[in-house]
Amino acid sequence: MAGRDIESLANGIKNVEKRLDRDVSNMCVILKALAEEIFKDRPGLPRRDADQLRVHFRDIYRSLKLHLVFHSHADFSRFDAPTKLKDLGRSIRLSNEELERRPDENSALDYCADPWSKLLEIVSKHFRMV
Repeated sequence: MAGRDIESLANGIKNVEKRLDRDVSNMCVILKALAEEIFKDRPGLPRRDADQLRVHFRDIYRSLKLHLVFHSHADFSRFDAPTKLKDLGRSIRLSNEELERRPDENSALDYCADPWSKLLEIVSKHFRMV
């Protein structure tokens, strides 16, 4: 591989990392605001509904975490996404164990969910409740 090819590949990887950080961070901001709207502003929310919604939030959280772990060959400590993801996890009341758990080859399938379809389920249920 020529020097320019290696440089181009490295720049492409950096761009993917930045885009992933931006996309995960933005999704966390949206989800955290939605979680506060649902869980904090509706103290009378039936437990069954709250539990169903929490499962959807947790599924999205896990999917976003899988994306970051999959790309963890990069040092994401300089990015916002891991912090925003942990904040999201706290706002949806995940346990410390869940916050610290990282998907691996044995659990990756448990972390696979389409975040956008889960978000649609949350929003749909939320509007039916309102």
